[in-house]
Amino acid sequence: MSLTEYIVDSLLQESPNLETLKKHKVALTPDEKRSFKECSQDQSATAMKSVVNGKTWYACYTHRACQVSPTLKGALKAYPEIAATG
Repeated sequence: MSLTEYIVDSLLQESPNLETLKKHKVALTPDEKRSFKECSQDQSATAMKSVVNGKTWYACYTHRACQVSPTLKGALKAYPEIAATG
């Protein structure tokens, strides 16, 4: 993450962009993986977890759409809608 991106993310308190999340990707726990599989029959979206500047973020994305959430609950809620775009 460049200094500019860091300052913008910090000042606006917005979620990081997808490229930043991909650079800081960490593995989902088995429980988190299971939760994503159970929340939708459509598994065409990618679900991932990242830690950026000490804060955990979850992202659900396809080649058409992306949703970033600071909580697993928020990501699970968005997953079916994002998967439907795939």
